[in-house]
Amino acid sequence: MPPKRARRAPAPKTTAGPVTRAASKVTKPTAERAAPSKAAPKKSPKKATKTAGSKKGKEPAGSRSLTPEDPMEVDSARNPRWPAGKKDYDKFVDYSVMAAYANGANIERPPRGKKNPRWRHEGNEPLTTPELLPEGWNPNELDLYEDEIEAQITRCEERISDNIFVEMFKRRLEIYLTKRQEREDMIASEPEGLDWETVQRLNSLRIIEEHLTEQRDGDGQLPNVKAIQKAYRNREMLFIHGMISYWRKGEQIGAPEPWDAKRDEAYMRQNGSHREFWVEGFFGAKPMPQMQYAIYGQSPFHPTHSMLTEMRTVGASATCMPYIRPVLYDTGATTMSINEEDVDWLAYLYGIVLPTRGILTIDTANGITSRRVVDIEVTIRDANGDVMCPYIKVPTIVQPDPNATRLTGPWMRFVLFTGTSPISDNLTLSDEKQELFQYLPDWRLAGTVP
Repeated sequence: MPPKRARRAPAPKTTAGPVTRAASKVTKPTAERAAPSKAAPKKSPKKATKTAGSKKGKEPAGSRSLTPEDPMEVDSARNPRWPAGKKDYDKFVDYSVMAAYANGANIERPPRGKKNPRWRHEGNEPLTTPELLPEGWNPNELDLYEDEIEAQITRCEERISDNIFVEMFKRRLEIYLTKRQEREDMIASEPEGLDWETVQRLNSLRIIEEHLTEQRDGDGQLPNVKAIQKAYRNREMLFIHGMISYWRKGEQIGAPEPWDAKRDEAYMRQNGSHREFWVEGFFGAKPMPQMQYAIYGQSPFHPTHSMLTEMRTVGASATCMPYIRPVLYDTGATTMSINEEDVDWLAYLYGIVLPTRGILTIDTANGITSRRVVDIEVTIRDANGDVMCPYIKVPTIVQPDPNATRLTGPWMRFVLFTGTSPISDNLTLSDEKQELFQYLPDWRLAGTVP
């Protein structure tokens, strides 16, 4: 169901202003135009939404204002990255979202839990009755992370030697021994001495190469995939998340450097319209989780929420016709996803080819696969059709199935405050923290406790 939106309070009179986009050392030619169609609709000279700015005509590429230089600093009550009035929402692109993707800022580990004190069952038979455990002791090992394989193996062996839940810890031990063997096999498959992150990245690139070899390489990405693997294996570069290199037709055109919004945009404007272009290091080393949650059949509840998401091609004029589709709010998706049909519509409406970043391996409910990644700009509309945030540039995977469910990915949580309440299964969104608290239903009305 569409999200509820907290009613807007009067906008403050002052706000952080935009900064002018600086020139880049990389040449930025005009974006490649999509092939014109005789049936292509004419672009309306008027804004199609209530929140349109007064600017008419097509904006020159690269002329839109950006957010403040340090967009990651957010006030506790209001987001200073945004203008005070909705009339300017079409002018802003929040590059902090792209920085979060490039540097992994959207992936935070939970704090470690308390470690159980070492305790041994002295009986002749292994302990199988939870009631005989010391108070507060549990088998969860919350002080260890799931990927700390050696520590998990050691802990299982301790529990087995302590005669506690022996059969269950033997099963858990087998799981981690299998994971360790898979890791050792992966390391052994690559040249000796490569670090674990680089080995994982090579494994992902191998999956992509196999996928492109078995299917048609319509984008001409095989030369890039092979050249990047060769560079890693020859130790010409290491995989470091956030160290970005740029490739085209199997040649490196930009050496690894920390991700920078203006440099990245310049490379994308120069090369992104060509499908044989590749950005390496933007995403993680291993396949990214892209899980979808859904309930089938009749239900009186609303466990899923669809957002009316407006999309446009990067660099398109604010006066162009809007393209709006429902997109499922999915906390299990690492990246936003759209369909090949959406890509065709965006090129048809705006006459600009979507800039590509290469191919990403994703971990889905049906196993690991690979998908093309493009950049688009998006915003959200509430149930009344009002724009809720400025346009945000985000990387998006493209699903070849036109019936595949579109997923939001995490970008919405970077730009809006979100909340739920025990009394309702609605999802409430707001661009102001205090508004969100003001309009969320009171949990006490549901007879629950916090």
